[in-house]
Amino acid sequence: MRLSLTLPLAFLLLLALHLTVASGQLVKVEGHALDFVGPAIVGAKIRVLEQPGLVVESDHTGYFQFQSSVGSEITLVLNHPLYRETQGPTVTVPASGLVGVEHEMVLQVPNSPTYQFLKAILPAQVDDEHLCQLVVTVTAPGKTIYDDPQGEANSTCTLSPSRSSPSHPYYFGMFKNGATNPFTRGLNSTSQDGGVVFFNVPVGNYTITAQKEGVVWQHDSSYLRCIEGSPRLVNAAPTWGPRALSD
Repeated sequence: MRLSLTLPLAFLLLLALHLTVASGQLVKVEGHALDFVGPAIVGAKIRVLEQPGLVVESDHTGYFQFQSSVGSEITLVLNHPLYRETQGPTVTVPASGLVGVEHEMVLQVPNSPTYQFLKAILPAQVDDEHLCQLVVTVTAPGKTIYDDPQGEANSTCTLSPSRSSPSHPYYFGMFKNGATNPFTRGLNSTSQDGGVVFFNVPVGNYTITAQKEGVVWQHDSSYLRCIEGSPRLVNAAPTWGPRALSD
């Protein structure tokens, strides 16, 4: 009787020790800093909100990397003199790290003139002093930031908690050459561009979830934070926007 109780207890203690060690293990996180229209952003400073003091710089290809603990949350922020300060989604680091085109952290950022142009032509009166603009790309199966088009068309998105945003989602269209068309009005679902924005969202933690009948999702939602004192543009670029696994 005593032996049968001791073995399960020892097993549970070993399991707890294993999980504790695994959760603190450092793994590789990599990514790319990219302009909204594609080119690499060279010399961008990328910091991790949850790891004060950790700052890395993108190289001539836009590539960056750092180490982070398994199970930790990371939220990246990009700064560059020629670009709008932009924050990425908040992601939990898995035991395998965040590496390769399927899992890397891509920061897709508009340069300052592009941001001002979009701000002027989009249908909302953008308040980027006090409120956040939350952007995701709903990505089609097997597509990444490097594909064109990349979006899962005819998907709809919801923001939770919904009461915190006065706006409906704005869906970007797509030009025939595959470029984002910001001039479209009245779309009720994503185009093949996949881009969606919720305007003027107050400080808080949010989930943007995609829906489409018949789709199996690799992950159907993105976690984005509007943080006091942090960037007012938050963009979950592929593949960390909602991503379809199969149609």
